[in-house]
Amino acid sequence: MMSEIKILKGCCHCGNIQYEFKTELKISEFSIRRCDCSYCIKSGTRYISDPHGELSVTIENESQTSIYQFETKTAQFKVCRVCGSIPFATSQINGNLFGIVNVNTLEKAEHFSRHANVMSYDEETLDERLSRREKNWIGKVNYG
Repeated sequence: MMSEIKILKGCCHCGNIQYEFKTELKISEFSIRRCDCSYCIKSGTRYISDPHGELSVTIENESQTSIYQFETKTAQFKVCRVCGSIPFATSQINGNLFGIVNVNTLEKAEHFSRHANVMSYDEETLDERLSRREKNWIGKVNYG
């Protein structure tokens, strides 16, 4: 029996950055993650992904967005310069773009109100980090 594809819609607060996340996972099957780094703690971001899912992004005004990166520069956190929201992050690995979405920016974020698993990635090597993302992040990302 085939699973039903769900489309989870989200956007930044002002709507400049919009996305659709297609997945076969049920809401209860997602592992909600929050990194223990100071950036994620201060921004309050919580992320989900599905390696078999698809993330489609539409940006109304690209000049009103920016990218925030950490020390390794391996992930790009998309920031709306108008409202300050961080709807998703991407990582380019072996020529493919992978992504995660911030559940706080989903239209039905209340369905993800349960506690996030706090993750620490400080001890990962660069190769381990990229391998984890390649395995766990959304496997198909499109900019429309």
